[in-house]
Amino acid sequence: MMTKTMTATDDSLPPIPDFDPRRTRRAVRRGLFRTALRSAALLLGAALLLNAGTALLQTRGDRDQRMERVLGSAFLVAHPDYTSGMSALDFGLTSMTLTVDADPVEPVPAPDEVTRRPGTAAFEITQNLLGQVTDGVYGLQTRLSGPLGLTGERTGTREEARGQAEKVFGRLPASLLATAVVEFERPLTGEEFAVFHWDRYEQDDPTAPAHTFLLSRASGGSTYGVPFGWQSHRFGSPATGKEEDYDPAAEGAKAVGDFRRWVGELRDHDAENLLKLGVPLKNLRAAATEGRIHGYVAAGETVEGLREILDDPRVRTVRLGDVAFDLS
Repeated sequence: MMTKTMTATDDSLPPIPDFDPRRTRRAVRRGLFRTALRSAALLLGAALLLNAGTALLQTRGDRDQRMERVLGSAFLVAHPDYTSGMSALDFGLTSMTLTVDADPVEPVPAPDEVTRRPGTAAFEITQNLLGQVTDGVYGLQTRLSGPLGLTGERTGTREEARGQAEKVFGRLPASLLATAVVEFERPLTGEEFAVFHWDRYEQDDPTAPAHTFLLSRASGGSTYGVPFGWQSHRFGSPATGKEEDYDPAAEGAKAVGDFRRWVGELRDHDAENLLKLGVPLKNLRAAATEGRIHGYVAAGETVEGLREILDDPRVRTVRLGDVAFDLS
């Protein structure tokens, strides 16, 4: 059988083009660009999958909601001189960060329609994949820190404490608005606080100021040397959001009940994280067991009004934090 040997001179083969360095460089660049583009797309996809995977891992069960309930509440319990109504949760590859918007209690309360003051600060609490707090908020100071630190410590007699308060009030105009710590001579139950409230305000007075209730002595509270605090629900029930559910006189009993329920949700493994936020679990449980109101943080009261509170036999003393003129 005869076979035909193909050679480069056969007409059936295409001619070999001349070598073109420019076209070769362009082809190499296109190849490198396509490879880099595919690699970037793969890396982006992997990062998105990893981020989604870690988010699912961190939110398994109700870990994200529990972080807000436990750590967000712990921040406010440890800082009764701050108020907050807003928080947000962000997810990273290896952590969750809870951002709490809060501002110091001030003499002139913000209007009801204002949810964020211009000076509101954002505080971040970070928890890693293992559920450990790695970055928290530690020992903030305000003008109320000093008065709070004396709550329940019984330094001197009642007459001496009242005398010091009267001297301070005597130097101030009666119409000034103020922040202050009101300390009871004997810690009150929620029901006893309702009677105290009715003696000062109309039973259903919607203009009665909101309080942050102090549910321990300073020495039995946070590691920052202030009592545990629990905010009243000024804008209605947190469960329904209905404003008609707000009863100023009943807020003391509600605060004690809500605080006890919150402490009841805590577990022994929460102790380390709580301590990093200045809240010893042992002290929380002791305060919940006692279930008494040692005093409250007053804001928006006039100096004259605080003098009247000081005259109540159930009050040991009133310690002033700050004052301001009402320019509204």
